[in-house]
Parts: sequence; C-alpha cells; structure tokens
Amino acid sequence: MENYEREYFLSKIIAGYNIFIKSGEKLKIKYPSLEIIYESNEIFKEIYEQSLEDGFLTEEQALEILLETEDWDSEKEENYSKKINEDIEKFQEGLYVYAYKPKECERIRKYLERAREELYDLFIIRTKYDQYTCKGLASYAKNNHLVENSVFNYDNTVYKWEKFSILDIVDYNNKNQISVDIIRELSRTTPWANQWGSCKINGSIFPCSGVELTTSQNLLLMWSRMYDSIYESTESPEQFIIDDDDTLDGWLIVQKRKNKERKAKNAVESFTENNKIRNAQEIFLVAKDLEDAKRIHEMNSQKSNIIKKQRIKKILNKGEVKHQEFSDVQQERTIEMTKAYQSHMKGKG
Repeated sequence: MENYEREYFLSKIIAGYNIFIKSGEKLKIKYPSLEIIYESNEIFKEIYEQSLEDGFLTEEQALEILLETEDWDSEKEENYSKKINEDIEKFQEGLYVYAYKPKECERIRKYLERAREELYDLFIIRTKYDQYTCKGLASYAKNNHLVENSVFNYDNTVYKWEKFSILDIVDYNNKNQISVDIIRELSRTTPWANQWGSCKINGSIFPCSGVELTTSQNLLLMWSRMYDSIYESTESPEQFIIDDDDTLDGWLIVQKRKNKERKAKNAVESFTENNKIRNAQEIFLVAKDLEDAKRIHEMNSQKSNIIKKQRIKKILNKGEVKHQEFSDVQQERTIEMTKAYQSHMKGKG
C-alpha cells in the first residue's frame, strides 16, 4: 500500500465516519451514538420476542430445513464449524515453519486460499434461511434503526431520506468498509506507527471515551498493542514474517501452543512435588468431572496428545493391547537399546 493510501485510511478511521457520494450529493455516515445503539438493541429484543411468539423460524428450525432438503449434513457441519478452521490454522502455521522455503510457502498458500473459499461456500449454504428466522428479522429491524439515525447532511444536520434509501447507504457502507488486513498494515507502518508512539506518551489517542470508539478504531488499537507485544517478545520473528499476516498468524499459533505447554508443565509440577512422581514418564491424574478431565487433558504436550491418539486407535482396532505393544513404547526401547549399545562399543574402544 502506498503512503498516501495509508494516510487516507488512517484519516478515515480517526474521523470516525464514512463519506457517501452519489449523484452529485455528499452525506456523512457516522458511527451510531450510545443512545442509538441502546435503542437498536431494544428494538432487536422486542422484534425477536414478538416473532418468536408469532411462530417464525428459530435458528434450530432453519438448520432442520437445510437437513431435510439435503442442502446440509453432519459432514458439512463438521467442516464448517471446526475442521476447515483447524486446517486454516495448520496452513498458517506451515507458512511460518517453512518461511524460508518460498516454493513450499507458495504451495501452502494455494491450500489456504482453497480452504477459505470452501468455508465461504459453506457459509452461504448455512445461512440460506437466516433472514427468515426470528434473529434475522430482529437484526434487520435493528440495523435499519442504526442506519436511519446515523446519516447526516454535510452540514451535520439529520438527513431526511428524500433521495436515497437505507439500502443505498447499507450497500455503499459494506463496499467501503476498511478491512482487517488494511488495519493490520496501518497499525505496523507509518504514519500511524509514529503517531501511536506519541499517543502512548501523552495518553490521548481518540477524542472520545472507550465505549464510543468505532469498530475500526478499536481494531486499530488492538492490533497496535498486538504488534507492540510481538516486537517486544524475546522470540520476535523477522520483519518479513511480521509483514505477512498469515505467516505472522502462524507464528502466533506456535507461540500460543508453547505458552500452553509451559503452563501445563508448571501445573503438573505443582501437582507433583514428589521427585519420583515428577520424573516419571507417565503421570495419571483422577478427574472429578468432565470439565476437570478437559483441564487435565490440556496439560499434555503436543507429543503426548499424539501418543495418546495412537494408543486409543490401536486399542479400538485390537480390543486389548499390552503396554509393551504400543509403538511409542517399542520406539523408546529401541532408542534405549541403541544408546546402550553405542555406550558399550565406546567403552570397548
């Protein structure tokens, strides 16, 4: 992005409104006031409860229709709600792991793009009947109220809705939104990087309270703080990684997993003050309930979870398996025997 483009987007975010230009007329689309936001949520609540009482579709019923018409099934639900998002994270992690191998990264980016396209296609199907649900009707009424009370003439007087419709404004606003990708670039580059440094010193960033910040302003602050943390990290990646959103997201995923494993290790150590238990290869903890079982499971390292999955798979296939028959145990014994042999040969030499 050129510097003049960054200056344009930054000024737009700081100003807190969009300029609507059509048929020679200019209007201001402002971020709704706290009062208007409250009123719109009140409208949502009223419409939702009334439509529910009147027998309009619930989200669950809309899903049932999709299943009955075979537009949707359990596999698509699994892909949409979990699997594809997990794949996207794996591809992002791959971009970081292979950051110094351009050809490999090029291949991974194609997979990543394909996964996002598939997720979007599923989103279109999954939300096919949303507009006919209680939530869809309530959202429509809420958004209409927000837009209707957020458009002004250029002299800041309230627009009378004589020439343009709400749909005109909504369509224009959607096409001219500042994407997260743009905000991320703004937050780590000049001119905002210089302004951000000054703002942190004098404590003044935007001329309004925190609850009055626009969505773009909030995102700009969030990503500015995020990049500060990344630069200050003892494991901060190189600049070319920071400048690539997907590769940096891969780095963040790796750091999150490392942090999780460190916390899990500390938690285990706090449970096992006895040195004999602490140095054991495997430690069994009894869970009180499902939530406790989940917490104990999260204490496992990535390697431990892989071993666990392999063992469960073998048990399910064979029904009964002796400890020494697990592949990880056999591998560990092979390594120990190899070390012992090498040590013996070294002693003979």
